[in-house]
Amino acid sequence: RITNVKSRYAEGTLLSILKPSPDRVSPRCPHYGSCGGCQLQHAAPSCHALLKKGFLEEALYHLPHPPIDVVPSNHVWAWRRKITLHVKGGKLGLIGNDNTSLIPITACPIFFRPEEENTIIALTIVARTLADQSDICCFRLPNDALAIMVKSPRQIPRTLLKQLTAVPSMEAFSIHCPSWNYSEGLHDFSFEALGSRWYFSIDAFVQNHLSQSEQVWKTVIDRVGSGKLKILDLYSGIGVTAISLARQGHSVTAVEYSKKAVLAAKKSASNTPLTLLWSKVETAIPKLCCDYDWWIVNPPRSGLSEQALRFLLDKRPQNVLYVSCSPATLARDCRALVQAKWNIVWGKAFDLFPQTTHFETVLQLAL
Repeated sequence: RITNVKSRYAEGTLLSILKPSPDRVSPRCPHYGSCGGCQLQHAAPSCHALLKKGFLEEALYHLPHPPIDVVPSNHVWAWRRKITLHVKGGKLGLIGNDNTSLIPITACPIFFRPEEENTIIALTIVARTLADQSDICCFRLPNDALAIMVKSPRQIPRTLLKQLTAVPSMEAFSIHCPSWNYSEGLHDFSFEALGSRWYFSIDAFVQNHLSQSEQVWKTVIDRVGSGKLKILDLYSGIGVTAISLARQGHSVTAVEYSKKAVLAAKKSASNTPLTLLWSKVETAIPKLCCDYDWWIVNPPRSGLSEQALRFLLDKRPQNVLYVSCSPATLARDCRALVQAKWNIVWGKAFDLFPQTTHFETVLQLAL
């Protein structure tokens, strides 16, 4: 049934399944279909990579490019390391498919494990004391325990402390509201990847799927290769690719706007020679007069800003590695680069977000 007609597409709802695909399965989550978090739980994980390859091909349809494969994930449940639960009317949940309503949850199999039902119940009790628009952010630590951050635009009663300490598997927590802030336990942690130790803060962005993220980092590093090249790494996060490339002898400048991510990167870098800049990309690029052999860009889902894209087009680096979690904005930005005589010479994608339509793509564009 058609429910909404747009200028270039229409939206509808499913009436019935006349003949199910052999790859159709029963969704594991009881909220699937109403919650907006997952879109592919009705499809067997074995076909997710093929589906996502189709999404990518559709996005890049009008751009000349080599074949691009999607690397499937071998960890498709409880893979998320961070989830933000919202509070409305004393209820705890996730935003629904309509991007407005709150879906109270009793499970979330891409984050919580089956044995953590009591954790969800305890967090639901915490939510009853919080005002609307409050958030409860849960972070999965490397030892599988949880760190919890509560944020509220209004006063939080101090009785919340007792409720939080009763949450199973919790190792650290923090409370943030206008009148007081409080924390217990560590909030800066580390993990092992690529043969090194990397530091991070749960307050800064960290990729959700560690094993798949490691493959992405390794792919970027291997694609640049060895030698002594000048590399600009924009939106560098906690610095895994920038530091790894610097340790291979490259001259690396990394730019990141999150102060906590930059501090974590400096701690991970130790004595590694590289330049780490705490700055917005748009502010930093005009001050960087050096020519770079490679630009690595890993922007947010919204893609490169108009200013950042314009700088890239003006500087004309020989090679660009574009890392993206959004095929739509990736295609938009690549269209501008292809029109400016770059060619998409290589690509690879990774299923970093199982059970959803999202994935991570790495494209190399060369002049």
